[in-house]
Amino acid sequence: MAEKGKLPASFGTVSGLPDDYDIWFTSAEFGYRTNYGNGEAELLILMGESPDVDLADDHEERLSIGKNWEIKENGKRVSRGSKTDAKFTSNSRYGSWLQELGKLAETNPVIVEWMNDVDKRTLTPRDAAIWVGVGLHIKLVKYVTQEGKEKDVSMPSAFLGYKGPKGKAAAKTTTAAAAATKPAAESKAQVAPAAEAGHADSGSSDSAEFPGNSDVVKRTKLIALKAKDSDSFQLDAMDTKTNPGIGDPENQDLIAVILEDGPTGFWARVKGA
Repeated sequence: MAEKGKLPASFGTVSGLPDDYDIWFTSAEFGYRTNYGNGEAELLILMGESPDVDLADDHEERLSIGKNWEIKENGKRVSRGSKTDAKFTSNSRYGSWLQELGKLAETNPVIVEWMNDVDKRTLTPRDAAIWVGVGLHIKLVKYVTQEGKEKDVSMPSAFLGYKGPKGKAAAKTTTAAAAATKPAAESKAQVAPAAEAGHADSGSSDSAEFPGNSDVVKRTKLIALKAKDSDSFQLDAMDTKTNPGIGDPENQDLIAVILEDGPTGFWARVKGA
C-alpha cells in the first residue's frame, strides 16, 4: 500500500532513454526539432552507433545550446553576432555537456589530446564536426532545465577516444572510474592475462623491450598477435576492458608506443611489419 499522498511503486514511470552505454558519434549538426522547444530552440544534434544497446534508427542526442545563437552553413556551425570567441552558457544542455568533459579531462589525458587536435584544426565547440568520430560512455543524470523542471538527461561519464580527420583511431581509453561501471569479466573481448596464457607466443619472453607495467606489456603483445590490423590492435590495446591497467600513469610511455604507426611502433615491432 502506498503512503498517503504518494503513488504505489507499480504506478511509477521511467524515462525510456538508454542508460549506461558506449556510443561513437557518426554525424553531428546544429538545427531544430519540432518536438523540442516548440521547434524554436537551437540544438546540437548528435547521432551514432552503440556496441552495448540497440539504438532506434532515429535516436538523437539533442543538446540545447542556449539563446541568441545563429545557425550557419546548413548546421555545420553556430555564431553569436560579431563575437569570434563566444562561449556556451553553463546552464544550457550543451554547456553542461562541455563542463562534464572538462571534469573528465582532469584525470584523462586523451580528452586534452582531443581538444588540442580540435584546436589545431582551427575548430571549436561551435563547429559540429568536432563530435564526429568521438566515443563517449553515457549515463542518465538528473538535470534541472532553465524552466526549473527536473528531468533525466544523458551526460558523458567517460571519454572512450576519438578519430582524427583521416578517420584513424587516435586513442580509446577510459578513466578508472568509468571502467568500473562494467566489470571486466562482462567483456566478451577481454584477453586472458598473459600469466594464464603462457603457452601463447607473445613475440618475446622479455617485456623489458617496451616501457610500462610488465603484465600490461605481455597482454598487449597477445592483443597485437590476435589483431587483424594495426588499427584494430590500437583500439583493443587502448581499451581498459580488453587491456586492464593500460590507463595507469606508469603506462603513459607504453601508450605512446602503441599509438605510433611507424616501424618503431608496438604493432610493427611485435608483428615484424
